[in-house]
Amino acid sequence: MLKSSSGGLRRAAWVQLVALLLTVIVPSVQIGAATAPPIPLDPAFAAFVSGVGADILGAPITPVILRDGKRYQYLERGRLDAPITNGDNAVQLANAGTVLSSGRDFAPLTTSTVNADTRYFPETRHSLAYAFRAFWESKGGQKVFGLPISEEFIELNPDDGRIYTVQYFERFRFERHPEFAGTPREVQLGLLGKQLYQFYEGVRLPSENIPVKGMNTPRSPAFGIVTEFTNQPRDRIAYYVRDLGFKWVRQPLQWAGLETQRGMYDFAGLDLVVTDLQLQGCSILFTISGTPTWYTANGDNGAPRDPQDFARFMSALTKHYAGRVAAYEIWNEPNIAVEWGPRIDAGAYVEMVKAVSPVIRANDPNALIVGAALGPTGYNDPKIGIDDVRYLERLEAYEGGIYRTLTDVQGVHPYGYRNAPDTLWPDQPNSGEYTTHASFYFRRIEQMRLAMIRAGDGGRAMWVTEWGYGSGDFPEFNDVSEETRTQWTLQTISMMQTRYPWVGAMFLWNLNWSVISPKNVSWGYFSLLDDQYRGRPLYYVLKNMQK
Repeated sequence: MLKSSSGGLRRAAWVQLVALLLTVIVPSVQIGAATAPPIPLDPAFAAFVSGVGADILGAPITPVILRDGKRYQYLERGRLDAPITNGDNAVQLANAGTVLSSGRDFAPLTTSTVNADTRYFPETRHSLAYAFRAFWESKGGQKVFGLPISEEFIELNPDDGRIYTVQYFERFRFERHPEFAGTPREVQLGLLGKQLYQFYEGVRLPSENIPVKGMNTPRSPAFGIVTEFTNQPRDRIAYYVRDLGFKWVRQPLQWAGLETQRGMYDFAGLDLVVTDLQLQGCSILFTISGTPTWYTANGDNGAPRDPQDFARFMSALTKHYAGRVAAYEIWNEPNIAVEWGPRIDAGAYVEMVKAVSPVIRANDPNALIVGAALGPTGYNDPKIGIDDVRYLERLEAYEGGIYRTLTDVQGVHPYGYRNAPDTLWPDQPNSGEYTTHASFYFRRIEQMRLAMIRAGDGGRAMWVTEWGYGSGDFPEFNDVSEETRTQWTLQTISMMQTRYPWVGAMFLWNLNWSVISPKNVSWGYFSLLDDQYRGRPLYYVLKNMQK
């Protein structure tokens, strides 16, 4: 949140010659020394696949999924949907292109271009030309692919690590493969099936039996609370955590408060907090930021000038708490200048993580490393804040994607402000302040997730290390009642459990900042306790909720 707080498809194919048509069994395929089990095409989809063409849709990559009165099956290049009761009479292709491009900036054409080579579509204000147009028109057109929703552009393909000219359509992505220029294989369809699966169903395909770090079973995220024990009555704060029934606590740490002299670390007070939480069975996430002034270029508390200074501190911290702290989040909202300093740079953040990650893994191999959650900004100004999705895209692109190998899970801060959890700008906008940018909506988490998936990073889980609708009086949100905000909080919890199987943990912001800084309306507004340590209504709703 913008505030002054510390607070590929590896499967290129099972096989290219897969006889789908009217059969329902895919022959066994030899992969290396092992035989991959056949994945059947659901009989309800057989006639549809025959009509469209197995070469268009590819082989099944999941069994059929029955849910909410519908049947789904994921193929290499998309997903087939049908009502359970109507069979192949109502089969549809999912809008994979539209879904997977959410949050991207596909600027429409300002003027139409119509000539012998180019076809313009006023419905989407995009055009189609040359090889892509020929493929679209000869293979089924709008009925199969949908309309174009972008122009042609250059994109890195996460499946093979190569760069292609691509164009997105409502249901597919076209790719131009220059190695097959002049042949029928020059234009190919992107392998969007796994990406769509990772967005809707889980992190791993059913055939990929690899544990996912930072996750319980899908749709069962850990539920935690953000606390502040510094200069607070420890026993009292620990009591409220216990009374609420939380088993996870996120505690922001200020590096500057723990290294008060160069190379001198004081963990005595923190030891007491860790012991208290351990005794009541809580797992702990530390979020570390706030550099001592002598380590920064401008004498502020932003990012360190030399990442190795941070690595030395993190070495001392993780060695001291090895086996006692479950996870470490490396910085807080580095896409915002008030947190990072006046030189916001995604590459510099990755360089810092490169220095710190090996230290944590050496000292405590079982501790999870959380990539810093990014704050919503509503704008893109490098002197103030970088758009969270754009910043995440830069993290993923840096040095060929090294970032995903350095962190186990990705943090995110999807605040909903004064917008209901199921709304999203511009498709379902609210009106008024904090409504005219997608980052002010809880469903921004979807666009953050899609940025990871498009980069080939769908194998990592996400942790929501801050979220909430508040429980106090905040003038800018005074038209949203406390009862409404309580319902939105409960609705958000349900959405994380039912709609986002890639969320491994969620931490509500916050327990007690209203006591720490009562004059900071923004912090205190989100607290479950008021400035007299009295529980607000949401406190009691959460206390009585099954965790």
